[in-house]
Parts: sequence; C-alpha cells; structure tokens
Amino acid sequence: MTTTPAWHVVSFTAAEQVIRDEDTFSSSAYGDSMGRVIGGSFLHMDHQEHRAWKNVLQGGFNRQAVLAHREEVRSTVTSRLSSIAARGSGDLVADVTFPVALTTIARLAALRAEHGSAPCTPGR
Repeated sequence: MTTTPAWHVVSFTAAEQVIRDEDTFSSSAYGDSMGRVIGGSFLHMDHQEHRAWKNVLQGGFNRQAVLAHREEVRSTVTSRLSSIAARGSGDLVADVTFPVALTTIARLAALRAEHGSAPCTPGR
C-alpha cells in the first residue's frame, strides 16, 4: 500500500504556501481516497486542470441559469422526499442531496447522462 503524506495547515501564511506550491502539495492525493468513492472531481485537480474545467463549465453557473432551474430542483427534491416518506425511511444524502446535486450540476453544465462522467476534455 502506498502512503500519501498528510499536511496540517494552521496559518494563513502556510495556506498561501500550499496553494502556490502544487508540486509539493498536490491535490491529486485526494484521488487515492475520495476519488475511489466519488470518482474524478474538482477536489483533486491541480491548478491547470481545475482552471481548464472551470472555464468549460462556468458559463452554465451564472445567477440567471441557476434561478431558471429553481422550480425543477424544488420539484425533484419534493419527489425524492415523498419517496422516502412512502418507504418510511431513507438516507438524505444518498437519496436526495447527492443525486439532486449531480443532476442539477449536469443540467446547468448542459451535460447529458449518456455522456458518462467526462463528456469532453477541456483544452482539446
């Protein structure tokens, strides 16, 4: 088993150093832990990859776009909560929060489920 170094950052100066030195403090270490659970995400992208994906996606996340989906999100949440109520129990994260967040983000980014987790490659 490979071990990944852990860092405890407790000051502004140290946090600033971590942000500026991605060779030493790479976010890719998250891939060994969280990546196994949730797959690729912004949390374990280093600066270049994060910026490229941000540039691809940011247009869909303006205030007007988010507000345009408000009722659809509300309806989806209500439906998922009703399903939990009908079953008599449920997990708010697994049954509501996580799937609603993912589908909403996909809608806002104009992605479709059939594209899988990486429908395009930024910068190509």
